[in-house]
Amino acid sequence: MNRAKEKLQRGGTVLVFNPNFPSASLVEHAGGLGFDVAFIDCEHGSAGFERAEELARAARAAGMTSILRPWSREQGLITRFLDCGVGGIQFPGIDDAAAAREAVGMVRAARGDRFTDTLVTVMIESKTAMENLPGIVAVEGLDAVVVGLSDLAASLGHPGENRHPEVRRARSASSPPCAARTARLPDTTCITGRMSGTSSPRVCAGSPCTQRPCLPAEPRIYVRCSATRRGRSRRGMRDEG
Repeated sequence: MNRAKEKLQRGGTVLVFNPNFPSASLVEHAGGLGFDVAFIDCEHGSAGFERAEELARAARAAGMTSILRPWSREQGLITRFLDCGVGGIQFPGIDDAAAAREAVGMVRAARGDRFTDTLVTVMIESKTAMENLPGIVAVEGLDAVVVGLSDLAASLGHPGENRHPEVRRARSASSPPCAARTARLPDTTCITGRMSGTSSPRVCAGSPCTQRPCLPAEPRIYVRCSATRRGRSRRGMRDEG
């Protein structure tokens, strides 16, 4: 069983490590720090098929699963990445329930009877997607939704202003439909060991984060954190695409 998927189904918090650069050694090291999932970014990152396979293998060796964001939603591409051994797919740019069902169908077609052991998440990155969120989270087979604040902010007319009041209101408005389905909604502003906008360190592992700017405790928070560079934490959940 995919341990991260099992943890989500139990209502737990899943920590996702976003290394910002494709290093198998770093991914393997992160497994010893308590992370559940390694994020592989092939939409904005440089990893190709061979490197994705190496990163997925490193994640498994460290007791984690891996989830990969592809650059397009094409069946052959999704199948090939899953055949590389990644533990799940995070589909970008999902605007409605039909697109979410198509995403789930691609993974189901590629994995067959192994589908239940594969994470399927979709990214909500536009005003249209926010309006259609109740229908999206109701799609059977979907494990989580991820709010991509950077693209959402641009869609709302505030490019580069992820903390603009209108963007924050839109994010907060996403809680009720997710809670209604007990979906896992990630907060995209958490950073390693310290929350953006607060002065005191806070690690979000183990329970939903109830402090601002994180969302209320319902639904559970699916936290993604970044690697550190030069001894300083970087904001890891500010999705760029």
